[in-house]
Amino acid sequence: MNLKRLPAALAALALTSNLTACQNHGESQPERPEQQPLEADQQLLSEPVPAGIYYTASWTPKHRVQLQEVLWQADEQGNLALELAISSPFAGGWALLNSEETAIQQQEQGLSQGENQISISIPAQQAENREFIFLLTPDKGEWENFCIELPQNWEAGQKYLLQDGRFAQPPLRTYSEARSELGRNYDLSKIEQISESKLRSLTFDQGTIFPETGMPENLTPEQLMEQAMDPGLGVRQLRQQGVDGQGVSVAIIDQPIPKRHLTTHPEYAGKFKIYQNFTEFDSSMHGPAVASLLVGENCGVAPGARLYYAAVNSASGDAKDYSDALNWLIHLNQTLPEGEKIRVVSVSAAPGSKTGPFTQNNELWEEARQRALAEGMLVLDVTEKSGVQFMRGYCEPETIQDPSKLVAGEPGRPDSNPGGYLWRTLEVPTSCRTTAGMWVGSEESSQYTYWGVGGLSWGIPYAAGVLALGWQIRPDLSPDQMLDLLLKTAAKNDLGFPCINPPAFIQAIREISQ
Repeated sequence: MNLKRLPAALAALALTSNLTACQNHGESQPERPEQQPLEADQQLLSEPVPAGIYYTASWTPKHRVQLQEVLWQADEQGNLALELAISSPFAGGWALLNSEETAIQQQEQGLSQGENQISISIPAQQAENREFIFLLTPDKGEWENFCIELPQNWEAGQKYLLQDGRFAQPPLRTYSEARSELGRNYDLSKIEQISESKLRSLTFDQGTIFPETGMPENLTPEQLMEQAMDPGLGVRQLRQQGVDGQGVSVAIIDQPIPKRHLTTHPEYAGKFKIYQNFTEFDSSMHGPAVASLLVGENCGVAPGARLYYAAVNSASGDAKDYSDALNWLIHLNQTLPEGEKIRVVSVSAAPGSKTGPFTQNNELWEEARQRALAEGMLVLDVTEKSGVQFMRGYCEPETIQDPSKLVAGEPGRPDSNPGGYLWRTLEVPTSCRTTAGMWVGSEESSQYTYWGVGGLSWGIPYAAGVLALGWQIRPDLSPDQMLDLLLKTAAKNDLGFPCINPPAFIQAIREISQ
């Protein structure tokens, strides 16, 4: 294996396998070949540590070559010596990476006939988190990926044996993905203990299988999912006052929603004025979520609004898909009565951005955006070209209604430098939220998904919904006026980040003279 091939492996792992996860995905595994145990030069002083080796998430190969055992030893300084047992000789190469995607050791030569061991030395500074990725890259057949997890507690000089853990339940990490709609990782029934903080950190849906015991005493997954439907920050109190976006037309350009669910999902049934699918696909995870966050009956900020939806292919890398959809909305808007014009378009993507995934026709998107503005349609996306740079935030459960307590960043990785961001920034809730699910199985299996960590995609429809509430009160205000008020009424959190403040925004609009 040469150095030019390694980055491709890393990219594939980062995109489809998640180097920080390294979890067994519960897939059916082939029959195990006969083990070839390592011959240690001293008797093992400890019991074998089970479930120390897992296949990673990305491939379902034929497993011609397997990592079977790892014998490891640490010295007083924390340097590690590993001896890896491989199931069979192979021509090709291998590499050992740490969790930061850095190659610790690699070799272009495989194992010759009669060999079954690979010896690796790991310096202490690269061995701190005890988690590694081992890549086997045979010249023939599929590449293999294994996660090696070493115990945190050990004694210097003692040898430990990690055996094949493909059939064991992997550890449940904080912020893990456990959605059944992914088809893997959703059976948590063998986890011995799930704390309340870990439950809140997970991403799961109604098809996720939780253990019968060892769950938090005062919070079930169902209760958490229901709690996180609340948009927070005083939005439901505004709804009680009749401020829910009634009579306001909004639009979304995003991934497809299953057509059969447009009239049946409890979040958005009956809320679509027009749904236009510009793709050959009929489903996505993204589309149901953003629709429910904007107009959802339980999860949405503006459940009274009318929704126009354009489904596009977000994976094409061509901004023309988005510009065509926006031009369609512009032409449609020109046919609508004056009181039903589309006021805001939510786009949870970055067409037109030079740093995003869109590599073609970015100029077409910006041209379409300007045409939309000329028609009085505000277009919100994840870039600063919307007029505001929205930023990810989340609420702690005990302060969910207080805009000044919105935490910048995401759970586990809060931001701490408000001075380092662009002008006209605004924090919006993106994590610890429940959205409409994908419904890959029966209609009852995955109606809702709880996101312990969410991306900025979830914040754009939230902000669009708050603006729709404002237009319900004052439909005569321009997009620029609305954005200025949204920024001027922002609450400052403890670190000085400006945070979206729906009640203050609505109050300011009510106080404007007609």
